Amino acid sequence: MSLNGRGEWFTQSKGNIGPGLPSKVLALTATAQYDLWKNVVSRLELRWDHSADGTLAYGGTTVGAPPTRKNAYELIANVIYKF
Repeated sequence: MSLNGRGEWFTQSKGNIGPGLPSKVLALTATAQYDLWKNVVSRLELRWDHSADGTLAYGGTTVGAPPTRKNAYELIANVIYKF
């Protein structure tokens, strides 16, 4: 079993972005990986994206609707066969 973490920071000038897009984003990812068998890996990841400049950049309930949140969360599970 292995545990991994990753942090990412993104920034750009406000003149280069469209409306509703943040100029600063912080993203953190935590991963737990376990080798089930010789060629099979299972992986669970938790990711957090945060609009660090306060812009509402995530969420919304319909296509085209404005974003409603400063944070986004994802839980991702993978089973990978290596050959």
